[in-house]
Amino acid sequence: MKQIKRILVAVDLSSYAAPTLDYAALIAAGMKAGLTVVHVINQRDIEAVEKVSKLTETFRVETYLEQEKAERRTAIERMLAGTGHGGVETKILLKTGVPFLEILEAVEAEKADLVVMNTKGRSNLSSVIFGSTAEKMFRKCPVPLLSIRGFETI
Repeated sequence: MKQIKRILVAVDLSSYAAPTLDYAALIAAGMKAGLTVVHVINQRDIEAVEKVSKLTETFRVETYLEQEKAERRTAIERMLAGTGHGGVETKILLKTGVPFLEILEAVEAEKADLVVMNTKGRSNLSSVIFGSTAEKMFRKCPVPLLSIRGFETI
């Protein structure tokens, strides 16, 4: 069996993200593995912002993305601090694009040995129409994928 050296955890900042991150950090600590936290700003959201930016000169997509990345990094750092697994070597990746494609790219780039993610996310409606990110990851992920489901923070 291959030793797990790098765990990639995908978080969407929904109410399920903190428990999923905590679980991944616990596994990483126990295996003495590094942890990469990846969050993707969905391309659909960016396209919606681009449409709004065309209606006004005071709103810029670049400014929106900078602010979103800063806020989301802060939220992830807070969640990491709350895990209680501070000894785990951790890296945060903030990406933009189609979530499952960006996560797959991160798996390859980070040389992840295991992916941890929750099967529930921010939008249940889009998963009914397009298929969930988790479902696509299960079909395409080149490494083992651990599904964390059934609990959220209150």
